[in-house]
Amino acid sequence: RKCNARCPFCFYLQSADPAQPDSTELTLEEIGKVSQSLGSLLWLAFSGGEIFLRKDFVEISRLFHRQNRPAIMLYPTNGMLPQLIHDSMAQILRQCKDSVVVVKLSLDGVGAAHDALRCTPGGFDRLMQTHGLLAGLLDGHPNFELGINTVFCSGNQDRMDEIIEFVRGLDRIRTHTISLARGN
Repeated sequence: RKCNARCPFCFYLQSADPAQPDSTELTLEEIGKVSQSLGSLLWLAFSGGEIFLRKDFVEISRLFHRQNRPAIMLYPTNGMLPQLIHDSMAQILRQCKDSVVVVKLSLDGVGAAHDALRCTPGGFDRLMQTHGLLAGLLDGHPNFELGINTVFCSGNQDRMDEIIEFVRGLDRIRTHTISLARGN
């Protein structure tokens, strides 16, 4: 439920009560019980808020990898915590060598347009820094893929060609997903 962005299209934040204490989140032990109940997994997709804000996130990844052996592990992020994301992914990649590990960086505009849409001054620059740091992990980890996710919404619908061309020019990006924002 925690996030360091305030995207107006985010349905997670709209349903999150900021007054709720951390105790409303599952503990690592509770997550372990959920994991044990699932058996083998083909695809494990984490979500949030911003997943890397959870201090035990590397342990959660390790737990699911050990108990469920997912073929694919997906990590979406707004990329606003470059060093933390890099360091966490380096640990996860070392521990989850037999899963395909995919990081999807959220990019909804180019430059200031991204920052305005996500209400994150400086967010685009931090996202690009995260991209550069994560790209540096690709050569040492053949199971690692780096991609972009763009939320298509009224705030960027007239800039999609620009966004797609920008992503096409990014080094080491393997996929670009376009997600539709839910309306009300």
